[in-house]
Amino acid sequence: MGNPPKVDARADVFIVAAEPSGDHLGADLARALKKQAPSIHLLAIGGPALGGVGLQSQMDIDGLAILGFVEGLKAYRFVLQKVREATDIILEANPKSVVLIDSWGFMVRVAKALKAAGYEGKVIKFVAPQVWAMRSGRAKILARYIDHLLSTQPMDEPYFQAAGLAQTFVGNPVLDQDYGAGNAQDFRHRHGLDPHRPVIGFFFGSRPSEIDRVGPAILHALDRLDVTHPNCQPVCVIADPVRPLVDSMLMDRNITRVNQSEFLDAIAAMNGALACSGTVTTQLATAGVPTVVIYRLSSLTYWFAIRMFKPRYISLVNISADVNNKALDEPLMPEFIQEEIMTDGPVDRLMQLLDEPNTAARLRALLIQETRRMGAGSDNASDRAAAAILSMVN
Repeated sequence: MGNPPKVDARADVFIVAAEPSGDHLGADLARALKKQAPSIHLLAIGGPALGGVGLQSQMDIDGLAILGFVEGLKAYRFVLQKVREATDIILEANPKSVVLIDSWGFMVRVAKALKAAGYEGKVIKFVAPQVWAMRSGRAKILARYIDHLLSTQPMDEPYFQAAGLAQTFVGNPVLDQDYGAGNAQDFRHRHGLDPHRPVIGFFFGSRPSEIDRVGPAILHALDRLDVTHPNCQPVCVIADPVRPLVDSMLMDRNITRVNQSEFLDAIAAMNGALACSGTVTTQLATAGVPTVVIYRLSSLTYWFAIRMFKPRYISLVNISADVNNKALDEPLMPEFIQEEIMTDGPVDRLMQLLDEPNTAARLRALLIQETRRMGAGSDNASDRAAAAILSMVN
């Protein structure tokens, strides 16, 4: 009768995410891939979000959420060790394709190592480095080691096209979710919040290094809010990976602390927010929450950044609004950086916006309008990314 046909046990797609935001993007991508190809074989390196869709990580990613030039230098040997570990795992699995999500420094090294080792599958990058903002030379570097780019910003295209890198614009996956779907009434009732008093949100960020830098500023803002607007009810939504760190900072503080699972209900209940720059500011903008953005880098990293960063602003919604409206007088989300974050300015500016009902209403409308221009409410970016990947795998 002869031998039975050999079954190809190779994974179709190996998803790699090195930090919380990439982990969530990877989980959404995995869901979309399974929806479009139910029999697909997936493997992953990532965190709890990918684990939640049945993809247990093949490697521990703790410590890879590194931010800044100086921090990168300090962690260089650790990163290289993790690059070798990830590369060995991927090569052993020999998947048909590898999807490397965000995290420029780590992922470009993994892509380079895979190519050097003779890996013949497709190497796909999901989320491009922001070459339109700084370090445009990264487009050429990426083109050497990546077979295809799934870009999330329309500003990406000309840079990578010039570098000769094949790409598919899929849109920003952060904008896939309906951030206006939360239930404010249930949230206030659940946490004993007065329905007639304002709720102010505070967001520390999702990386330990961010919390170390902006945490003292948020504590200062809480103290200031308690003096100037004692009627307000502060709420903090805490990213799961940094819960112990934030809990310790907020010990003995009069603030409602909730998990990431309550995010949509929490932002629905918020009149305004003070947030560390990052994905959350785009999410808040999409929900129309008036927000003041704070951010702080190490002194040396900031010195490099101000010499290389092209846009006037750091928040994506502000950059988009500035590109689309050169006559914009001020950012849609006021920004405070470096030493400014330790002043009374951030919380005072936020309360100034909220104390003027017409200004707050207009700002809400402008934020929603700008994020719709960015792609909120349109087709699902994760579905488009999955379709592009499947076309390459097949």
